[in-house]
Amino acid sequence: MRRYFESREEILVRLATTAWTEWSEDVLRRLDQAGALSTAALAAAFWQYSHPGEALSRLYATDPRLSHAAVDFLPRVTLVVTALSTGLMAETAGGDAATGTVARSRSRD
Repeated sequence: MRRYFESREEILVRLATTAWTEWSEDVLRRLDQAGALSTAALAAAFWQYSHPGEALSRLYATDPRLSHAAVDFLPRVTLVVTALSTGLMAETAGGDAATGTVARSRSRD
């Protein structure tokens, strides 16, 4: 069955709508993948920091200047991922990533 359109503009609007939908779904899928990879990369790095080898553990214990290098895994990953997510959400919503606030839309008088 053929479908006839009222105008050329209707055809263009339908094509643009379809292309926009496909594009936005692709972008969201890619962002989800990137977010998962970023979280995994952060977790891997903090796992290494929080579980140093025997020699590094001794060094951390004997040199107070290096004590900051030994971190607790779960609290540190939770803090960093929460801060990153808050900043990204605020930035996406047009807010201030530094404070996590979302900008309000301003009406023009």
